[in-house]
Amino acid sequence: MDAVRYFLLRHIRTTEDGDFTRERLVRARDADLADQLGNLVSRVVAMVQRYTDGVVPASESPPRDLAREVDAALERFEIHDALATIWRVVEDANRYVVETKPWELAREGDPRLPVVLGELCAAIRLVGDELEPFLPGTSRAILTRIPARWGVVIAGAPLFPKT
Repeated sequence: MDAVRYFLLRHIRTTEDGDFTRERLVRARDADLADQLGNLVSRVVAMVQRYTDGVVPASESPPRDLAREVDAALERFEIHDALATIWRVVEDANRYVVETKPWELAREGDPRLPVVLGELCAAIRLVGDELEPFLPGTSRAILTRIPARWGVVIAGAPLFPKT
């Protein structure tokens, strides 16, 4: 259900006619939800379990004020833009994984590893919080896997298995 919600809210403009096809829905679901969001959550949970015994490290960066950006888009009645704003955090987090290579930091015993994993968990929690009004099931699944406080991550089935 959240995949349909996502498609309609992100890919159909609120004040314009929309073009819905099953192929576009599946493409958006696989590319955005499975490949970007789902893969990010799975990778980070697996790395936290493997490298920090499942304990979420504290984040050292101040949280981004994503809520204000999302609220501004909603005030303009641009729901697609609100989701695009949230997705920029997902894209940034995926890019951060590629740039920092936590698996190499772990192999080298680099003390930056907990910081990197803490930053990634904080970004994912932020996304989970902001997705709640749009994709409530996905939000709950994310926040169950990476708790709101610096607790222990919980593995789960993929958020969006590909079809």
